[in-house]
Amino acid sequence: MEACLFGLSKEGGSNKQLGFKTTGTDPAWMAVPAPGLFDGDWHHAAAAYDGTVKTVYLDGEPIGIMDSTGSIETSDGRLMLGAGRDLNPPTHYLAGGIDDARVYDEALAQDQIKVIMKGSGALELAYGPNPADGDLLGATWASLSWSAGDFAVSHDVYLGDNYDVVNDGLGDSFQANQAGTSLVVGFPGFPVPGGLAPGTTYYWRIDEVNEADPNSPWKGNIWSFSIPPKTAYSPDPADGAEFVDPNAIFIWTGGYGAKLHTVYLGDSYDDVNNAAGGMPLGGPSYDPDTLEREKVLYWRVDEFDGVETHKGDVWSFTTPGAVGNPQPANGAADVQMIEALSWAAADNATSHELYFGPDAGAVKNATTASPEYVGPRALGAETYDPGGLAWDSSYAWRVDEVYPTETIKGLVWSFATADFIAVDDFESYNDSSRSRSFFCRDHLWHKDCNMSWHD
Repeated sequence: MEACLFGLSKEGGSNKQLGFKTTGTDPAWMAVPAPGLFDGDWHHAAAAYDGTVKTVYLDGEPIGIMDSTGSIETSDGRLMLGAGRDLNPPTHYLAGGIDDARVYDEALAQDQIKVIMKGSGALELAYGPNPADGDLLGATWASLSWSAGDFAVSHDVYLGDNYDVVNDGLGDSFQANQAGTSLVVGFPGFPVPGGLAPGTTYYWRIDEVNEADPNSPWKGNIWSFSIPPKTAYSPDPADGAEFVDPNAIFIWTGGYGAKLHTVYLGDSYDDVNNAAGGMPLGGPSYDPDTLEREKVLYWRVDEFDGVETHKGDVWSFTTPGAVGNPQPANGAADVQMIEALSWAAADNATSHELYFGPDAGAVKNATTASPEYVGPRALGAETYDPGGLAWDSSYAWRVDEVYPTETIKGLVWSFATADFIAVDDFESYNDSSRSRSFFCRDHLWHKDCNMSWHD
């Protein structure tokens, strides 16, 4: 048998983990925190190794990924389910139950694992897309391939740059019905003959077809891949970063086909946005002079591809001492509608000017004459109660720091409210087993009133 181990363990007594070991590979062992696995409910756990990557799944979703190399060794050792990883004697016993254990002779894709998790033995849909779902490609053409569903005789291929159009099979998204499981795109004589467009995300779908089966066709999942933009992207410092090291080296990913890069840096958005004529660099990195503390800074990278210059986005960040630490955190989701805002004052600010509203662009450009202007806030009063917020909505806010000689415009922060209400100390309600409500798969049972409800 293959000498591999998939472990469910509480390492060190409290760390609740899923472990995966493939003897003969480097590295052999990985452990992934999985506290949700130990909540007293049934879960589906899986692990796969395809020769280059190990992936651990919980309930069909990847929770750990590790690069690895080498082939799994064979062994005539014991097969143990519910114990490991020490063999003589066994240790790390599973304090739980196992309903169904399987070993496959191939590395299953996520689509396959989800099908198996749901209890179906047949894989009706296409799976294993290449490029993988969400991949960023480095060319304006691609060779698409996939693994066929169990009943497929041919495949309907859909491709386009609009998710809804591909999902609904509209317009020119249908490319071909074919027997093979691969298709080249982006060359003359093939789909998208003019080439895949830089800066574009493409969506594709494979429907499995078998005219002899009344269930045909089987509509496939939507997969995507992207072509890098011609502009610079993935900046470091990231857009909106706080407390950036004053000695940081700036790096980014060059735009598609970029040969030269020109960097602009300053403390005024407008100046950086309008700058021109900088000295080009040969590589995607820039070492500025030591940055001042307590600053809000902006930077931009223009990319030259040998023919045309592509103006970059303006990114922003702060250095230590500047206004920051917004609560809710920038980009936070599921914020409660009664949440109050707070922030940390800049080291030497004397007061604050606060802006708030549902439109990030309006908040960014707001002045003290704008409706988004909340008003001044005294030093030591770094909080604001916006009142009742709307369900499932987005909000933006900005804090400008006032100094004796100037006012420094702050970054725009954002958050989204939840579409549910959190009940404080919910676990204390109905805590007695005599009055607790239970969900039992397809019905609700309440012990006190002997009532059951079924779908």
